[in-house]
Amino acid sequence: MVAEIRPVIGLDRDQTAVHLAEVDISSERERILALREIGFEEIAGFTDDQKNRTVIAVPDQLATVKRLSVPENLSISIADYSRFELEQSLLDMADEFYLDHYRVEGEKSVLGFAIRRTILDTTLQSYGMADGAVPQPAVGCRTRALALGLGYSTFCEAQAGRVTGLADFCDNAISLCLIHDHRLVGVAHLDAHSYDPNSFDGRHRLAIELKTIFNYLTDSSRSTDISQPLSSLVISGPDFNTELENVIAGYFAGGICHPKINTGFLANPGELDNINAERFLVALGLTVK
Repeated sequence: MVAEIRPVIGLDRDQTAVHLAEVDISSERERILALREIGFEEIAGFTDDQKNRTVIAVPDQLATVKRLSVPENLSISIADYSRFELEQSLLDMADEFYLDHYRVEGEKSVLGFAIRRTILDTTLQSYGMADGAVPQPAVGCRTRALALGLGYSTFCEAQAGRVTGLADFCDNAISLCLIHDHRLVGVAHLDAHSYDPNSFDGRHRLAIELKTIFNYLTDSSRSTDISQPLSSLVISGPDFNTELENVIAGYFAGGICHPKINTGFLANPGELDNINAERFLVALGLTVK
């Protein structure tokens, strides 16, 4: 008997709300069952079954990310290789960390992720889920930047051009991702505490820093044909204003825009009429297989 594949729940929180995406992954094409804001009291009432199907977003600054080059004729699995390489870079015992990886499609590289288990426990507590009812790692996790890229490349309509930057502004942190031919090739983040978005100088300094990081992501990619500049910058999240958006646009020749979810993935397309859909991009990326 084939085991039933249950829908995956993605949870992404900011200072005011938790954004939930529930996605059916049982068929070749994902189907979005629900997008909604929920309170912590609802999460506290999750059943063991729901917890076992949940993936949470971890703030990027709490994780160590390392790009690993995959050698030719690798004799072990990508998972074992990435774990071995990550363990060599850790200053403490490997069992103190949650280790994960993402194979960059079309490139001979892997993004390795290491998150201290104490930090992961604290993050679970911030979601109201660390009650000991479900042992780790039943509740999965991903960094916001990785989830942002997977959410965009899986569920959103592609922008014109081959190279797209993603920037999600949330809680004085900016999750960044580089997309090439609608696939994720790099991630980064920026601590925005030192940039005042309400001042002229702060807005321009932030825009310059974003430009610098995307130049670095482009240069560090192993793709041989990713030499062109960004075709566009896709921005999302609650923590930016019109003035900041206008300043950033002046530094990116391809212009800026907002993500647009492909309604073909929705079980109920009318659901987008009543929500700010771009706020669920990270939650959706948490559900991607």
